[in-house]
Amino acid sequence: MGKTDLVSFEQVFEKKGNLSLIEAEPSVGKTALGIHFLLASVEKDEQAIYLSFEFDEEKLRKRILSVVSQIELRKIEKDNLSEEESKKIAETKADLALYRFTIEDMITPSLSEVIALIEKIHNEGKAEVVIIDYLELIKDEGKDIIKELKALAERLEIAVIALQPIPRGSGEVIIDSPFIDNFYCLKRKRDSNEARLVNLKDKKDIKLSYDPKTTRFRFER
Repeated sequence: MGKTDLVSFEQVFEKKGNLSLIEAEPSVGKTALGIHFLLASVEKDEQAIYLSFEFDEEKLRKRILSVVSQIELRKIEKDNLSEEESKKIAETKADLALYRFTIEDMITPSLSEVIALIEKIHNEGKAEVVIIDYLELIKDEGKDIIKELKALAERLEIAVIALQPIPRGSGEVIIDSPFIDNFYCLKRKRDSNEARLVNLKDKKDIKLSYDPKTTRFRFER
């Protein structure tokens, strides 16, 4: 399986016990970036969970197929593939079957449900990195979600990466919490292939490129 180009960078986010938050406006690529962290984890033979509260598992698996095979997502979704592309998709599915990741889709889950699911999968030996897509759709039950997820990361010694939408045109929304270890804003104009991750603590940029056909990000070294 081809490398995601974020393998050298994801170590910042995937340190065990850390909670990372990545925010972005709608249609910028939060889920696409989350998928890259998932793939970067399994490429290192780490077990990973992708918790989606917006897309169902089938849709996410098609997006993963597009990223890895580099075949247009539109073609995969419409099953409009050439013979050569169909062969490549079959080979990609076989490759992905060797990697250890779990996708769970949930509809407006409570915080306790999310934590219970992560603990269950972790206890089965299937979780070292958890991607949450996205934070806003978790019902907080009167608790501080960020604090609880940080405590979970430390208790289970896992890395938690949470994606969070922000209103269009807002630029950046600063969350003042001592429980966030890494806090970034993903920025990309919808008609541009150039993107950047802005560290909201030190304001340093990390340059990325984006392929809208496969929703694939590349880390610009």
